Amino acid sequence: MAWETMKKATQIPRTKELEKELIKSMKKLSPNKSEEMIKLAIQKADTVPLWINNIYQAALHKYEDSDKYEARELGKIDHLSIKRIDKLPIHDWRDLQQIKNDICGSDREAVELYPSEDRVVDYANQFHLWVFPAGYSIPIGFKNGGVDFDTDRKDGTKQREKGGD
Repeated sequence: MAWETMKKATQIPRTKELEKELIKSMKKLSPNKSEEMIKLAIQKADTVPLWINNIYQAALHKYEDSDKYEARELGKIDHLSIKRIDKLPIHDWRDLQQIKNDICGSDREAVELYPSEDRVVDYANQFHLWVFPAGYSIPIGFKNGGVDFDTDRKDGTKQREKGGD
């Protein structure tokens, strides 16, 4: 499927039935939270900017006013919560890179964290990128970038063509 640029979307109004189901699911995940706290969390989630294209939906959590996601001495970071519209699992690096570029900019670096088991969050086929401030270069990884979209390789390695599915 051809890539479509991520565009800002609006929240779809939630039905009472769906809200009841959300409360029930969240109560199961967080049994110590009161129903009132869960309702407040749902209301807050409804204010998060959404981005969408023909395949993905992403929520952009910005934390200028919160210490919840602070990269210590780096300052505030953004959190992209990404899922497919059809709710299937994903893990296409190029797609996640393009979503990050479309929403936060191609000049910003991000990580996908594989945490210790006691910090794992796995409620759905949803993926999370932590996007660092512009100008910050993460001190791990390759020093210089490089791409090669040659699909006719003699060494046996495989690569999709640029823009290929």
